[in-house]
Amino acid sequence: MIGLQTNNVQELLTATVDNPSNAVEWVLAEMLNQPMLPQKAIEELNIVVGINRWVQESDLSRLNYVKACIKRPFDSIPFVPF
Repeated sequence: MIGLQTNNVQELLTATVDNPSNAVEWVLAEMLNQPMLPQKAIEELNIVVGINRWVQESDLSRLNYVKACIKRPFDSIPFVPF
């Protein structure tokens, strides 16, 4: 038996969870590596949502390119360290 206590296990689990701001930063960094991605995402946002309002949850089903841009970095990079 290693002798891990509950608080040790909780600390390990908490340390492996990435926070949302890091996830957003990673997505933006990946988009900047490919200059056409942000432009196409902005075009889709302008067509679906328009310029004069915020994105609503009801818009998400029609924002396929934006969703793909957000999911792409997470498909290629693992969330937890090995």
